[in-house]
Amino acid sequence: MKLLIVLLLTAFICTSLRAEEPAPPADVQKMAATLLEATENNDLDKFKSVCDQAMREAMSADLLQEVHTQVGASLAAGFQQQYLVRLDRGPIQTYLWKISFKKAGEHDVLLEVSVKDSLVAGAFLR
Repeated sequence: MKLLIVLLLTAFICTSLRAEEPAPPADVQKMAATLLEATENNDLDKFKSVCDQAMREAMSADLLQEVHTQVGASLAAGFQQQYLVRLDRGPIQTYLWKISFKKAGEHDVLLEVSVKDSLVAGAFLR
């Protein structure tokens, strides 16, 4: 009986520690969707529309074209987006998603979106 109680208590503690990360705020989800759509369509203006000044200056047509060339067709073929976690980095909050492409043979990528003052301060597909 003691063993059963210990096992049940251990199981309860382990499942409590595995609490899932809540979804990111709606505005962050919308920014991530905008970035992915802009990358898929190679739309620099749309990409910059959710970015802060430093990110707008850093993102060039050539850079977006390069990323579009790498993943644009895969995004267009369809993908699933799974939110993973938020990283607290002081004034910047970084949100991570797993992107799984539906196109056969494509590897998963990690979408990282860093937000400061309600604007994208950094974005990476890894």
